[in-house]
Amino acid sequence: MTQTGDDARRDEPTVDGHREPLTDYQAEDGRYVYEPPLPESMPELPFTVRMRRRRWFMSLVFGLFGCVLFPVIAFAPGGDGSAMLVVFRVGALLVWPVAILVAVHAGQAILRPRHLHFDAERVWTRDWSLDWVDVLDLRLLPDNWRDSDVRDVPKHKQQLMIVISAATHAAKVGAGNRWDSGYPFGLGGLAPINGMVMTQYDSDPPIRDAYLVMKVLQRDARKAAGLPTYVTRPFAPGKLGPLK
Repeated sequence: MTQTGDDARRDEPTVDGHREPLTDYQAEDGRYVYEPPLPESMPELPFTVRMRRRRWFMSLVFGLFGCVLFPVIAFAPGGDGSAMLVVFRVGALLVWPVAILVAVHAGQAILRPRHLHFDAERVWTRDWSLDWVDVLDLRLLPDNWRDSDVRDVPKHKQQLMIVISAATHAAKVGAGNRWDSGYPFGLGGLAPINGMVMTQYDSDPPIRDAYLVMKVLQRDARKAAGLPTYVTRPFAPGKLGPLK
C-alpha cells in the first residue's frame, strides 16, 4: 500500500478511519466546489470492487411471488362482481409488470453482478468502460460525508454516480448501464434519462471507501491531461442542492 494524502491534514479527526470532508469553498465562477476526504492509503492497481449477491435474493423471491400472485388475483374466475373486487383485479393487473421487473432486476444482480474494476487509466464493468479523463465528476449517493441527514444510511444502500458528458455516454456507455439506472421505478432496465452512470448496490469493499480512491485517480488523470479536475455546483456550503 502506498501512502498518500496531505500532510497538513494528518491531525484532523477521522470518522470510520477517514478524515472528515473539507468545507465547500467558492470557485472563481462564483459556484462552489466540494472536496471529499483523502483516502488514508491507495490500493494496488488494478482493483476490483465486488458486488454482493445475498441481499438480492429476497428481492428475487418477492418478485417471483408477485409474478405468480398478481395474475391469479387479476384473472381468477368467480367473484361477486363487486366494485371492490374489480379494483383488486385492476390493481393486480397494473402491479404485475412491476413484479416481473423486480424479479428480472434481482436476477440480473445475482446472475450477472456488475463488479467494478479500476486502474490508473480507466474504470469499467462487464457492460461499459470509461477512461478517467472522460469522467467529469464522481458523486456518492446518498453522500453521508457532507449531508448529516443521511449520515446513518447503511453502506450497502449507497451508489456511485459517474458524471460524464452526453457525447461520452452515447459513445461509450449507451444502454450498458441500464440495469443500474434507476429507471423505471427506482430499479433499472431503461437507459438513464440524465446520462449518468450508476454502480450496483451493495459492494465489497463499501462503495464509499472505493469512491475516495477513485476520486484521486480521476483527478490525477485529468490533471495530467490538462483538464479541469472538478465540477462546480450552484449551491452554498453545507447544502446539497441540485446535482447539476
